[in-house]
Amino acid sequence: MRKEALSIKQWLLLFLLLFMVLPLLATRGVVYLYEDWYASEAESFLPSLEPWVNNDVLSKSGLWKDIGWQEEMEMEAKEKEVELKIFDGEDKLLFSNMKQGGSQGPAFLEEYPLIDGQERKGTVYVKDMRSPVMPDQPSWLGYLINEWGGGFIFLAVFALILLIGSRFIRKKILLPVKELKEAAELISTRQFHSQLPTTPVKELNDLSRSISTMQMKLEESTTRQAQMEEERRMFISSIIHDLRTPLFSIRGYLEGILKGVADTPQKRMNYVDISYRKANVLNQLIDELHTYTKMNLLDAKLSLQQVDIADLAQELVTSLLPLAEEKDQVLSIRAEGDFITDADPFLFSRALENIIGNAIRYTPSRGEVTVTVKASRIAVEDNGEGIPPHEIHSIFQPLYRGEHSRNRETGGSGLGLAIAKQIVERHGGQIEVESCMGKGSTFIIRL
Repeated sequence: MRKEALSIKQWLLLFLLLFMVLPLLATRGVVYLYEDWYASEAESFLPSLEPWVNNDVLSKSGLWKDIGWQEEMEMEAKEKEVELKIFDGEDKLLFSNMKQGGSQGPAFLEEYPLIDGQERKGTVYVKDMRSPVMPDQPSWLGYLINEWGGGFIFLAVFALILLIGSRFIRKKILLPVKELKEAAELISTRQFHSQLPTTPVKELNDLSRSISTMQMKLEESTTRQAQMEEERRMFISSIIHDLRTPLFSIRGYLEGILKGVADTPQKRMNYVDISYRKANVLNQLIDELHTYTKMNLLDAKLSLQQVDIADLAQELVTSLLPLAEEKDQVLSIRAEGDFITDADPFLFSRALENIIGNAIRYTPSRGEVTVTVKASRIAVEDNGEGIPPHEIHSIFQPLYRGEHSRNRETGGSGLGLAIAKQIVERHGGQIEVESCMGKGSTFIIRL
């Protein structure tokens, strides 16, 4: 964009100034130049007096003191419209027909010395009183100036400025407006890369920048919408898969009981136990899906109250100890000082439980999971396999599992970390992940 762009108001003032001042200045300049040229042309039409002075005055220096010659010279000078003053070599006035106080009208005073060898014999001063004579055929410019008084020049310059102004308006205002209109119409068809014009008019440049910004944001929004639509389809597909798997398993075991496949009490009890565990998995998935939907889509309000995070974490660690003991893991907590903050105890405990449960799930047998609580910070550290760097940015996406298989026994529901992230961000905090392959991972909650 051009930095020197002027506003429409400034352009109007500039053109108004040009319309008012430039024709006047141009007219005055042309008239002045014409008058100067006219005067020089007039001088060129006056015959030179030098031949007459040389032949009739200087050559007859011996008669300068003669009264009769002086009378004849006075009459001849009058006819030629000149005035003379003649001085001898001693600067004594011998003859003069110049009027006292000067003569009216144009006058051109010239000096003609009379030199004999190295001696000055006298001086003749001639004042030309003739009026300039112009040729009979005047020029077209002189006719316009004399007849129209410069009005034609004024109108010509005014028309030229009007023509330039009209071209400027068409090229710098009307055509850019048309291009902006076409760009706006292309946006409605989701074409966001049309070339936008730049002009010396500030308002049009501002409009062009606004449309450019709108194009960029709409393109980003459209791209994001397409991504969200794809994620929605994947989300629904994954949910259907994760719901169908335990349902098919439950139905299969129940059919086995109904059809007598489980023909012994021990086998029937085993089928019922497996169906019960699958039903719990299904119930957990539905519960987490409800929580995720409520946090992400329904914008659930938080029931904030004063919560001692250390006590809350201690309760969660105690409740999850049996899960860690099943894998022969060491689950411990370390509290460093008080950490009391405003939080929703149910939702925040859900988030922390998901993170700790995730650490237990991905830490191998005889591993360690440590929860550290200190001011404004909660860290959940494990010594598991770690998270590959290319997967760290994906682990908080719904239904994402870091392993290739979708075995729910190890992979979980795929919603736990997504729910935890939503809850922590609703509390004004953030979750960070530090991981090293082969050494483990640390999830850090900052409030």
